[in-house]
Amino acid sequence: SIENNSHCDSLFFGRILHVGPDFLDRNLAAVVGIPAKKKGRLVHHLAHTGPGLKRGVVAEGKGKHSALRYEVLETFGEKVALLKVELETGRTHQIRVQMAHIGHPVIGDWLYCSEEKAAQAPVCKRLLLHAHTLELQHPFTERMRQWEAPLPSEFSGYLAQWDTDESSSSPPQKAPSIQDTQE
Repeated sequence: SIENNSHCDSLFFGRILHVGPDFLDRNLAAVVGIPAKKKGRLVHHLAHTGPGLKRGVVAEGKGKHSALRYEVLETFGEKVALLKVELETGRTHQIRVQMAHIGHPVIGDWLYCSEEKAAQAPVCKRLLLHAHTLELQHPFTERMRQWEAPLPSEFSGYLAQWDTDESSSSPPQKAPSIQDTQE
């Protein structure tokens, strides 16, 4: 109904729904190079640092607190890693900025990946960052709901060109689904 849509709009646009225990945003990212740690947590402060949407890491107190967790799912030679990235905060370009800041920019990122870094991995025509899983508490039923989206063909095709050196799992290829995660 119109009333329900208005209520949902107010939850999202009024920022009542945010990353936290009742909202999970899990992404897959292919990055240049292999992070030194298989799992990690990045905490930085982000702010506008250039024209348009350009963001960057700034000194504490100068920007917004930003945190994410990542895990290396698979490596492809020494040049590319597939990461699972879970946001603890939701900032504009957060994954792109924080991964570039630690020296592992997202492949295909023309805004945050330097030419020098981009030359370390084969060219890709699109950003290899994918919103894979969204989980949230339904505002009316209060049940946890989950949506999953398969990797786009350009993303999986890019990864398929590599010989896998190490693998802890394969890239997800499931069809989108909606699941109850709580009875």
